[in-house]
Amino acid sequence: MSVLTFSEAVSLTIALVPGLKGDMQRLQELRKQKPKDMDGVGRIGLNIPNPLIPILKQYKPELYQSDKQLADRAWLRFIQSPESELFRVNSQL
Repeated sequence: MSVLTFSEAVSLTIALVPGLKGDMQRLQELRKQKPKDMDGVGRIGLNIPNPLIPILKQYKPELYQSDKQLADRAWLRFIQSPESELFRVNSQL
């Protein structure tokens, strides 16, 4: 039995969870609109649908560690990695 990579697990989940493929297509449409940073609110960065959170926790546990500073650094690394591209709202990240 082979172990799935993060990308394979995400793709399989998108294919199997009802409605998730549509959610991901809407995210692509939102990305095409090139959202800007919002004054006083913060940066629009990632949009990770709820059904994919358990996969993220399983494959990227460093994002959910109790040390906030280490978790923040892990999130920054993830945002800059190619693996986050599918979830990016703002393609300029």
